[in-house]
Amino acid sequence: MKASIKLMASEKPTEKGYPVYVRLQHQGKRYKKCIGYSHLHDWDEIKSRPLKTHPEYLYLLPVVLEYYAKTIKVNLENYTFADANALLFGEAEKQYNAGYLAFFDVRINEKKIKGHSYNSYKNVRSIIKEYIKTDDVPLNDITYEWLNKFVLYKLQNGANYGGVMSYLRDMRAVYKEAQRRESLNVNTGNPFLGVITNPTPKPVIALSVTDFKKLLEFNFNENTSVKNKKSMNQRLAVWLFQFYIGGHDYIDVSLLTWENIEGDRVRFKRYKNRNKKHGGPEVNNVLVFRKL
Repeated sequence: MKASIKLMASEKPTEKGYPVYVRLQHQGKRYKKCIGYSHLHDWDEIKSRPLKTHPEYLYLLPVVLEYYAKTIKVNLENYTFADANALLFGEAEKQYNAGYLAFFDVRINEKKIKGHSYNSYKNVRSIIKEYIKTDDVPLNDITYEWLNKFVLYKLQNGANYGGVMSYLRDMRAVYKEAQRRESLNVNTGNPFLGVITNPTPKPVIALSVTDFKKLLEFNFNENTSVKNKKSMNQRLAVWLFQFYIGGHDYIDVSLLTWENIEGDRVRFKRYKNRNKKHGGPEVNNVLVFRKL
């Protein structure tokens, strides 16, 4: 059990200075309360109390000393977290436990504002909603056991392993972001550790020159519809172009336009880097065509 008083110089200062918190931490649980504000030059970092230069010294000092006495008591005696929380903050102040789905909504809205992709978050949120069958689940209820049950549920209901791992990576990203928001008091630690694993990679299929020629000389079945011929031709053309420029992702090649072609070179930004600054590094490949 650890209780302390600290001026949080890492947070954004107000006109009165940085926030001064009483903090309580124990085995991943935490709670904090702002009891005042102070500028760095008005605060004794060693003794964790205001200096006489503080404009509200006569008001703030008694408050700090009262809480300081309580933190000493908590640190020296064998309290449960609930009892220590009650001693420091009173029975009426309970540990805030934000909802997981509620914070998904926060992140989705933040991504909308920033112009980032958020569709995968919306999809995963709906999957969690279907799983819990309630309005929400507290962030601090997201444990290894909870996640393991989620994985088993999805696999038993037809999801493939790679897809479930993809859901978990989005779930982890949202959870870790919630942990960074101190006001949410999310437990420390990583409940996803050991739950997210890499699926066994599929064997690479070698393509011989003979196989490649078959693709180039591909003929449709006489019963193939015009619509299907067009679709198959498009997919075949994209696949072949992937090969010609060195094997880039299908989605990157499928999004190319004539504007990406300059002389004998093709230039584009990768789709997976679309949210990075300036779209990430540019791919600039020479176009080489050789007759087999």
